[in-house]
Amino acid sequence: PSASASCATRADGVRTLVINEAEAGSIRMIFRTYLELGSVHALERHLQAEGIHSKITISTKGSRRGGVNFSRGSLFHLLRNRLYRGEIGHKGQFHPGLHPAIIDADLFEAVQTRLSSQTRRTDPTDGRVSHSALTGRIFDADGQPMSPASAYGRHGTLYRYYVSAPLQQGGKRAPHDPHPRRIAAAPLEQHLAMRLSHLLPEQAKAGGKDQPLDRIRRVEIRGGTVVMTLSADDHPAIINRLDEGEQMTRDPSDPALMRLTLLCRLSTRRGKTEILSGTKAGPRHDLTLIRALRAAHALIKRDTTGLPTLDAAPDTPHRHRLIRLAFLAPDLQQAILAGRQPADLTLASILEGKMPLLWSEQRTRIGELIQSR
Repeated sequence: PSASASCATRADGVRTLVINEAEAGSIRMIFRTYLELGSVHALERHLQAEGIHSKITISTKGSRRGGVNFSRGSLFHLLRNRLYRGEIGHKGQFHPGLHPAIIDADLFEAVQTRLSSQTRRTDPTDGRVSHSALTGRIFDADGQPMSPASAYGRHGTLYRYYVSAPLQQGGKRAPHDPHPRRIAAAPLEQHLAMRLSHLLPEQAKAGGKDQPLDRIRRVEIRGGTVVMTLSADDHPAIINRLDEGEQMTRDPSDPALMRLTLLCRLSTRRGKTEILSGTKAGPRHDLTLIRALRAAHALIKRDTTGLPTLDAAPDTPHRHRLIRLAFLAPDLQQAILAGRQPADLTLASILEGKMPLLWSEQRTRIGELIQSR
């Protein structure tokens, strides 16, 4: 029998399950909470924080079982258990049982759909799996959990995202919403890991099993900022390494925690999300843009005076756009190599837009941004 029912014999001798209403209420709560949080990992954390444990049972021999934290495996089993729909399994098939359902059809099917959509997917060609390191700890600007989602591209490329729970549940984004509700996971994780490695270099040098993202208790994604909740023990090491515009304040709900606010803007071009630092301090080397600049120069030749020449038009549309970089004003090219280009000057912005041929017009268009850095 399930944890929310016990066996009983009816007057006609037929054995059936009798619902334990108190335990049934706990099961319904777990189903609803899973949909609200968006992941089994987050559900596991929530139940532990609330002190909710598995049911205690005592066998006829007096041995005690249960009364422990729910594991992820047990929660997966619980959420898939069709006994709660009033069904009985036999040899891999489920049939209507004599006991009533304790989970209604809509709630049960919504949970099954979410579980199926978030099952780890493995590419048979290389054994890759979808793994989102911030699951259960990432929230949007309204405090809604952002759940992991993944998809495979045409060529087998794995794309991971964090999506706000209301969108996962079929809601629509409000018009002119300034806050991200869906964000590419890998660029965000890489950016936060890199920033924490800079702020806590001693821990990064020490190595070991702990990763930079493991230090994050909570992260909130807002328009223009990312707010991370960290242990207050990290405060002395971080406070003197903050860049301009970054802040570290005491968490009002827990004195043992600190809230680190990073200036961080999201730029999505051609379906690819870039995390653009909002700080003004220090160079920002865009390796993709630098490699493209060098590739553009490799497409042209030089005459005896050192001026660039072309014997023929580029042979592909991509190279036709790429070669524009070689004809940027020299000071703009130097800014790219030095990491002093504006945050919005990316390879995508150059390839998609029509860059003026005159250097003076190029400087008018983007040069002022470089001077302000």
